[in-house]
Formats: sequence, C-alpha cells, structure tokens
Amino acid sequence: IRYPDYTSSSAREARDLALANNRIPVLERDHVKARDMAKIVKDAIAEALGGAPYVTEVPFFWQEETQHGPIWCAGMLDVWCEALSTGLDVKALRTPATAQAFGRVIADNGYDIQDVFYSRGLQQLLPDRRDQVKFRDLVVETTAPHGVRPFELDAASRHIAERQCAQAMELWAKCLAERTWPSYPREPCVVSTPIYYQNQVIAR
Repeated sequence: IRYPDYTSSSAREARDLALANNRIPVLERDHVKARDMAKIVKDAIAEALGGAPYVTEVPFFWQEETQHGPIWCAGMLDVWCEALSTGLDVKALRTPATAQAFGRVIADNGYDIQDVFYSRGLQQLLPDRRDQVKFRDLVVETTAPHGVRPFELDAASRHIAERQCAQAMELWAKCLAERTWPSYPREPCVVSTPIYYQNQVIAR
C-alpha cells in the first residue's frame, strides 16, 4: 500500500480492497523494513548452520510417558537442519540482542521451557543422534540495523526448565486422565505491587 499510513480515505480503500481480494495489506515502508530484516535473518541462519541446507516451518510430534499414561506432544520448528541435527527459532524483538536483555525475555515468555520441550521431542524422534541435537534461539532486533544473534541456554537454566517441563507434562496428563481442568483458587489472594514500583513512588 503506497501510503505513509491509513489516515486518508484512499489509503483505507486500498487496504480494504486488498482484504476483499484475500490479500494481506502492508504499508510500503513496513514492507521495505520486513524485506531488509528477512535478508538479515536468512544470512544469519546460513551463518549459524555453516551453509548447510535447511527447511522451515517444520511440525513434529512425539509421545511422552507419564505417571498418568502417555500423552501426545507437538512442536513447530522455524528452521530445521537435518545434517547438523539443529533447530533454530527466530524471534524478532524490540529489545537489544544481548544476553542480559534476552535473559529477561526468556523468563517472561517461557522460552526456556520451549527450548527444553523441543529438544526433548527431537531427541526422542532421533534416538541415534540424541547427543547431537541442538536447539537455539536466533534473535533479530526489529529496529535498524537489525542486529541478530544466536543464543543457547546455560546448564542451570536448562536444569530448572527441565523440572518445569516435566511437571507441566505430568499435570497435563493428570487433567486428561481425570477430565478435570482446575482453575485459580476461589479465596481472595493478597497481592503486592512490584518492589521497583514501590521504590519509584518512595523516591518521588
């Protein structure tokens, strides 16, 4: 859509016409940005895999044994390199591609559990290559010049995530077996505002 935004009626008409024809309207400036980011991501994937061939958007499924019976699990890899037994998950973020910043993003979004969960599934599907399977996050900054960097979990974070992942699968299996889906407790809960917020108010 060759308009700076959708404030004008002609821009909105162009957007609506695209939608009516089952197309996805994109402002020209956003398209240029997405195209630039895509090239950077593709180059970063090629570098991370040493030029080895790969496929994208790869679904995979496996079964886990739990105390309450087997459960089916599923994942979707952004990038899968068969030759290197390596999966990559591309994450476009507004935060800097630094270990400190991405560590917080991991904690807030459960990416550590995704890492462990996906690795676990790939290891089950590829038992002869269990020790070779790798899973990494490839972070690309959404602001120019779109810095990009691959990340791996450290051992301590992985250990904690493995415990969480195991507990989650057991709970899921229990709920399936008992056909009960508990929600939050009904009694009132005492809540506190975050310490950083309290400190800001006190400082003011």
